[in-house]
Amino acid sequence: MNASRVRLLVGCLGACLGGGCGASEPHPAAGLVPLPQMPRFAVVTSDYFSTAIALLDEQGQLLTEAWIDSGTRVPGIALALSGDVVLPSEPFPGELVLVDRLGVDAVTRIELPSGRILGQWPAEVRLGGPFGANPHDVARLPDGALLVTRFEPNLDPSAPPLDAGDDVLRIDPAAGGPVARLAMPRDGPVPARPDRLAAVAGLYVVGLARLSLDFRDAAPGAVAIVNPELTRAVLVPVDGLVQCNEPRPDPRAPRSALVLCAGATFTDRAGRRTGSGIARVTVDLDAPTATVVWRARDWPDVPPPTTGLLPLPDGSVLAVAMGDAEPGGREVPDVLLRLDPTTGRAETIYEGPGAYTLGTPAFDSVGALLVLPAAQRGVVRWQWHADGFLEPLEPLDPSPLRRLPARAVGRLAPPSDEP
Repeated sequence: MNASRVRLLVGCLGACLGGGCGASEPHPAAGLVPLPQMPRFAVVTSDYFSTAIALLDEQGQLLTEAWIDSGTRVPGIALALSGDVVLPSEPFPGELVLVDRLGVDAVTRIELPSGRILGQWPAEVRLGGPFGANPHDVARLPDGALLVTRFEPNLDPSAPPLDAGDDVLRIDPAAGGPVARLAMPRDGPVPARPDRLAAVAGLYVVGLARLSLDFRDAAPGAVAIVNPELTRAVLVPVDGLVQCNEPRPDPRAPRSALVLCAGATFTDRAGRRTGSGIARVTVDLDAPTATVVWRARDWPDVPPPTTGLLPLPDGSVLAVAMGDAEPGGREVPDVLLRLDPTTGRAETIYEGPGAYTLGTPAFDSVGALLVLPAAQRGVVRWQWHADGFLEPLEPLDPSPLRRLPARAVGRLAPPSDEP
């Protein structure tokens, strides 16, 4: 069981104890009805059994609390949404893209704002077997193909070659499914466990969790750089950090990526601190480099960031420091941090309602709006100002009828954003 699944089960228990798994008021069916306008954010709301996708406009106002949900039955949706759905790191222009993880293992693409199903593709060749690919991210190539990171290795020696897992998979929508894969490099027996993707200078940075089969041991931190043809992968070590699984394009350096390294799993904040930090990777297949620009161990008064890396226009970055569920029922809550990699200074922007409650923030430059999922508190919002000031706005309930906690948010892009 990986760390995200542990958080999933802990959160699910909390949701049920708090009444989040009970019956709710009657609500209209989620049938992908055409929208009157292009939304700017998608919000995944879920009690970890069922999922609904809410949509917000550029002011962060609710357009619909459930454009699609686990009960949606329309032509083109063969695999219903599970309770473990995430959004891609970067939006597909003119589309809502959903990555259904361990158990369903599929990518669904829906045209915005029409609601037309563009396709649904499993991240496996042999469906219904014991292998769960557990896709974690997807990117669209200029030729229309998809790159999908598959977090799980396949331990079945009789599996088809395309279902080996622990890789980046290429899906050709025209061919109807997977057509190629590239195993992620290792420097030992620990699986690479590819996680998030970042497109930089025509190449792709693949974050690697590098966790053992039981998730308790981690190899030294590293990322991989791959070409879009999936013919070459280069391992880039990140000195002294662990679980470097979240890369993001560096807005101030066009051939670089910032990478968040979460530190060790199954430990408290003190245990994560040693391996937590942020690195800058120069993206090149022949001479890549990784330089650590912020180490948590150098800032003992700052909670170690573990997830949700988001660069802001002024050069600062946001990240979430996950809390702890301690013996005796006491919880150390999650916090949203704002870090300056140049000076090292950090401040707490927001404190969550408990441990394992905050998701990855998203920022839209059109409305200058920052949004953060905060479980039962809904979506927390800030207005960005030119001087870098974040003005707090009223929180938003993205699920007033279904009463599902907000788990993830993602920016959406209109077709005009197509590069």
